[in-house]
Amino acid sequence: MLEYGRRKDARLKVSSNRLYRLMETVGITIFVGILFFSSSHACAKVAINLQFIKTIESSGNPCAFNSRTKCYGLHQISEICLQDFNQINKTNYQPRDLFNPQINTMVASWYFKRLNQLLSFYEIPASVTTLLASYNWGIGNVLEWHKKGGGFERLPGETRDYIKKYQGLVQRSLKEEQQMLSCLYSSVEQSHFPAVCSPICSPRFNSRLVYIVIQPKLILIRYP
Repeated sequence: MLEYGRRKDARLKVSSNRLYRLMETVGITIFVGILFFSSSHACAKVAINLQFIKTIESSGNPCAFNSRTKCYGLHQISEICLQDFNQINKTNYQPRDLFNPQINTMVASWYFKRLNQLLSFYEIPASVTTLLASYNWGIGNVLEWHKKGGGFERLPGETRDYIKKYQGLVQRSLKEEQQMLSCLYSSVEQSHFPAVCSPICSPRFNSRLVYIVIQPKLILIRYP
């Protein structure tokens, strides 16, 4: 029995050495995909997942056009928003350029940063709700709504539905994340290596970082 235990330990040691050599060869940083978004205080930036926005706005169609609102492309950028972007950034993009996914995404990303700044300027608490309401309904309307006391139920029905759709996509993503991490951690446990799995938050990447320590190695998994 003692001899069997020694042979088993030897096999595990060989397996661990092979795994470590493989990890060194492959390079040990693995990128997967989870969103970290915050319900922040006023004056703090709130991160919004543009993948979810384009799903709601255009179902991922870069050629989408709303003739009623005059909004274009993946994130349904309005002509007024594009004018502000051109004026502030000294560019000269035309509405037709918004059918380009790269340009549309660039303007959408800039606009959400701009809305964060405007919420801070008007002293409106920054949250997913106020940011998405500003994007969907307009910052001017959100300002008046906030002056009258705010309240989710006092938002227009279309805006409430918009926020609920976004939250639904977030919850589905988080559920998939939990399932993935559970499977990953189970795999690590079955490999017979001492391991610790823990989430950490990184404001630099606006994402949730999950790290798994397998002595003496570190696997860093980032969900952009």
